[in-house]
Amino acid sequence: MNLETLDHKAKEIVSTIVDSYVIGEKQITNGTNDYLSDAGIYVHALFVDFNGKDLCNISFHKTDDDNVSVCYTFSPNMIKKLPNEDDFDALDRYVNTERTSLIYKITLLKWLYESGYVFLIDDKSWNLFNTGNITSHDKEQWTKYGIKFYEETLKSRKIFDTLSEFHNCRIIPSPQLINYRNNKFRTPEQRRFNVNSTISVAAIIVSFIIGIGSPWLMTKFSKTSIESAQLESIITAIPKQLEEVKLNQEQMDSIITILNKIDKPDNGQTENAKP
Repeated sequence: MNLETLDHKAKEIVSTIVDSYVIGEKQITNGTNDYLSDAGIYVHALFVDFNGKDLCNISFHKTDDDNVSVCYTFSPNMIKKLPNEDDFDALDRYVNTERTSLIYKITLLKWLYESGYVFLIDDKSWNLFNTGNITSHDKEQWTKYGIKFYEETLKSRKIFDTLSEFHNCRIIPSPQLINYRNNKFRTPEQRRFNVNSTISVAAIIVSFIIGIGSPWLMTKFSKTSIESAQLESIITAIPKQLEEVKLNQEQMDSIITILNKIDKPDNGQTENAKP
């Protein structure tokens, strides 16, 4: 896998990571957020799903047998029932969807870290994965305020190890990942390819235009241009040329008349004619 193959969902997660860091850094520099001391989003915050009105939060907790206890807390409005679907099936489908999403996020985060696209800053002061747990009081409060919850155990050593390492860390995007996000999710190779493709297409279009336009251009610009002074001189010379032609014709008529007189005597016979 590489940045060029990331799908739309992965790009949304990358945007969250990069934007959280960039915005946080600006707020710290400008002093516009007194409550923010470090830039970058925490890993556990990636598992909060907020659609602008309703919220779903996924929390992870370590069990005694080194498995992962997952608790989904969400608004009932997050569940969209399908036709002919009862409440139980709708809840089951929703949880399956959220489980798939959280595994996807864990896998992507692990790849980004191992590929050097993000750095993880470990916060030793607290770790909800190691110390936190869901109490009966929490469940009573959720029920009181109409918040649904669902608990399950993920028996996966890889997920357990990944969350043990990442859960309480702050994510810092690499300059390469920031550049990728700021350039509309295009890598330097993709940007160079796009530039070369644009140049190639432009060259083909120009060649095509020149090819079909050459006959017209030759006809258009190969005509001899005559200045106004030259045109006036030509017009003035036309009567003179006509006069010369007229004189030449008169001379020819005179020559023919003389020849006729020499060839014929006054009586209509030639000098060598016999009576």
